[in-house]
Amino acid sequence: MKATEKLNSWLISIGTDVGLALALNQNGICAVKREEGPPLILEADDDDPNLSMISPLVDLSRYSRTERRRLLETSLQMNHVGGLAEIGMLALDEAEDRLLLTWSMPLALLDEPKLAETMDALLRLAQTLKAGYESDFTAEREASAQHPPPEFPPLPGMFA
Repeated sequence: MKATEKLNSWLISIGTDVGLALALNQNGICAVKREEGPPLILEADDDDPNLSMISPLVDLSRYSRTERRRLLETSLQMNHVGGLAEIGMLALDEAEDRLLLTWSMPLALLDEPKLAETMDALLRLAQTLKAGYESDFTAEREASAQHPPPEFPPLPGMFA
């Protein structure tokens, strides 16, 4: 049985258990989403031994250069100090200008229960991270808009 066939059978079974129609499409991709939170996209290929999962968390184009730098620094620190509960890694998708939660593992090391557990953990983590980014950075943006930096009068001898 090909790797994608095995994965597809697991997805169909997991989907049946939770009341969702899960299956790989012809490109080896399956997306699942909870009511709240970003989607989780699974990707598999018979020529690659790994199963990859990604979840888009933040559209970086919405942020100023300073906000973007701080957001990416925060993300790198979370990767470095293990703030992701030992599952997943935060990554920059330069092509789409967004921050992703990513995870990858050889399909041979998985079984159906481990896949279901990993999908659930990643969906919960993605939801938590997305909510955290939105509240932290939205609150910061609103606070700076309410309290703009003071304007100082020009110093003597300077142009007004």
